[in-house]
Amino acid sequence: MRLAETLHTPKYSPAVMIGIGGLLVVLAAIPSFHSFIGSGEPDVIATPSGKVQEEAGFRIVALTRFDQDRQARLQEQWNKTLQQYTAFENGRQGRIQEALGLSITNTARAVWSKQEGIDASLIQARANLQRYIEDQPAAWQEKLGMAVVAAYQRAREGGGSFPAAIEQETDRLRNVQQRTFSRLVTDLGSLTVQKTELHEAIPGVYREAIASAHRSAEQLEASEMARVGRIFAQLRADLSWKRTPEDYANQVAIVRENQKGSAVAGGFLEYGLWAVAGLVMGMVWVGATLPKGPADGSV
Repeated sequence: MRLAETLHTPKYSPAVMIGIGGLLVVLAAIPSFHSFIGSGEPDVIATPSGKVQEEAGFRIVALTRFDQDRQARLQEQWNKTLQQYTAFENGRQGRIQEALGLSITNTARAVWSKQEGIDASLIQARANLQRYIEDQPAAWQEKLGMAVVAAYQRAREGGGSFPAAIEQETDRLRNVQQRTFSRLVTDLGSLTVQKTELHEAIPGVYREAIASAHRSAEQLEASEMARVGRIFAQLRADLSWKRTPEDYANQVAIVRENQKGSAVAGGFLEYGLWAVAGLVMGMVWVGATLPKGPADGSV
């Protein structure tokens, strides 16, 4: 037997098969790719006006509600601040009287405490002076006896004659006695002067206390007025703020941009994805229908 080559003859030629497959792919992909290419140009996307108006309306309604709530909160704060300031103004006389009473009470307590201290010192100084005067005769005799003993010891030790020594001791004791008496009298006189000066200063002390109470009340009122003034100025500025037409136009522009982005994504999913899938399937079909190469065999 003679070897012979067996050739597989396809039903259609390869060129015909490739042409048919390519034509099918092109026909399937032309509409899809046209829409897909057009979806990449945001400027030519036709966004439905109804959707834009609906979304913009929702946004504007939300902004309006927010502005109304904000306005209500600001007005409530205004009324509350006004009530507080009115109550503060109505309580002015009460605060002044309270400040005066407190200041006068503290001043009276301080004056009384100082008077008590001076009176107690005066009593003690008078008692010391009186006791010194009463005890002076006996104390002088005792001191003279001590002077005699000291003079005798000095004369015996060679310090001079006894009369001169006793005279010297007596003079020293008289000087000590005089200084002690002068100190007691000076202390009593100083305390008496302090008491007199205190009595003379009492009216001025009370006048200063009253003036200090008025100054304190005025400072408190000025501070409160400044604080409330700042609050009212800020509230007035916040209440006078209004939205401009540009704010609402910006919301519409944002909605349009969002709708354009959605249209781009939808165009790809609606057309582009299916075009790519059709192209792949066409390529697979063409590959499957291409004839295989010649097969070698022997009989």
